[in-house]
Amino acid sequence: MEEELLKLIYDYTKRKRSILNHQFINKLVEIVVRARSLDDYVKGVHLSTLGMTLKNYEEDNADYAAYNCADKIIKVNLPGFHYICDTLELNVSQFEQDLFHNLFVTQVILHELEHATNLKMAEDPSDKSIKTRLMRASFDFNAALYQGLMKMNINPNELDNEIVEWYRKEYESDYKIDTEERMAEIDSQATILRIIRPIKRTIPDLYRGEKAFLVFHMLKGYLDVFESGICPTELFLQNIGNEELWKSFSFYDEDPAKVLENVQKEYGLYERLEYGFPITEKEYSLLKRRIG
Repeated sequence: MEEELLKLIYDYTKRKRSILNHQFINKLVEIVVRARSLDDYVKGVHLSTLGMTLKNYEEDNADYAAYNCADKIIKVNLPGFHYICDTLELNVSQFEQDLFHNLFVTQVILHELEHATNLKMAEDPSDKSIKTRLMRASFDFNAALYQGLMKMNINPNELDNEIVEWYRKEYESDYKIDTEERMAEIDSQATILRIIRPIKRTIPDLYRGEKAFLVFHMLKGYLDVFESGICPTELFLQNIGNEELWKSFSFYDEDPAKVLENVQKEYGLYERLEYGFPITEKEYSLLKRRIG
């Protein structure tokens, strides 16, 4: 899959063609859907040329793309991508700059495809892995919020409605610590690194930058809660009223220090960061320095 995606992205970049079109995005989705057998979880892609205003994007308060778990449709807002690609600049060659823009767009689409992948895993009753159990908790919580709106016959896209604003704030307040959202962000960025690894020697600066982005995505959530002595997933499960899931994990103990000791024995740093589990102060400090 990664090799096919690299060829697609590289060819578009080399020919200076915009990837913000139906042909590229549909091909990208097609490759991933085929590789991951997601035909039942991705029913189509809708490209919007209307989207939200540039002011929304300037305030970093808009969706570039979104996956709807109900209708299995990925919606892509082209105005947001055009705006951000005009503002993102790196001190690299023009080819690397163009490739950076194209990788940014690809990562966002991959993020939405991760939601489809995660939903497929969550709906598999035979999958008892800790990753899938965490994703189910997230999907169940967000589905309950969404269904509450549906019962009131409210369209979640009507952002001027006060109740919908409440829903959006309720959802966004936990966005950075939401286990499934964090995994979608981390896994999509990890895929970007696998895509460009074969050419990393020709784009060393960009490759280092993409690695730094992965660390940044991993630290999302920790940056807001680490000083409080809690990890993102524990806080998220508390916030959604699912503390029993946290207590069911084999590493759990009433003593936080014991939890940290136990979880380090079971999971490496990458897994702990992906799952939002406890990390040490030394690990946290070293990772923060890597992202400046």
